[in-house]
Amino acid sequence: MSEPETKNEKINAGVLRQLISSFYDGLLLLAVLLIATALTVPLTQAGLISPDNPLISLYLLLVCFLFFAWFWVHGGQTLGMHVWHIRIEQFDGSLISWKQASIRFLSGLPAWGILVLCLVRFYVPETFQIKFFPAGLISLNPTWLLIIGSIWLVIDHWDVSWRDKISGTHMIVKK
Repeated sequence: MSEPETKNEKINAGVLRQLISSFYDGLLLLAVLLIATALTVPLTQAGLISPDNPLISLYLLLVCFLFFAWFWVHGGQTLGMHVWHIRIEQFDGSLISWKQASIRFLSGLPAWGILVLCLVRFYVPETFQIKFFPAGLISLNPTWLLIIGSIWLVIDHWDVSWRDKISGTHMIVKK
């Protein structure tokens, strides 16, 4: 009698597991971003660049990309994913490439952007929002942003997400 097939089957990581893992990674990324931002302070204090220069935002986005992509390409797991036994890999089980990591990161930005915008609308003082955000964005109801962002993330993670499909990757539970 042969062993059941389920031993070799890969189980897709569920939405809740991925969101909790993302929360862990978010805390780590926050620390990394604080250090990355601190590195820009001498440049802004010296007047070489202004604090609201878009290049600083691009630099921080690059730091975010490198944080996730480096872990994905070198081992298939961020620290949060390791704790929650999740691994990102190609459909054949091999590690993902830098190109796949780039596609996955960029295609995930809209959903995360909506949720971050929601947090800004809920927690950032309105005077700051008026100064730094376009009027169309700050007029959006934060509750609707939360609902839309949450629905997007849940729908995106049914079975294989669209990010997985276009990047040729998937998130599995690592046993």
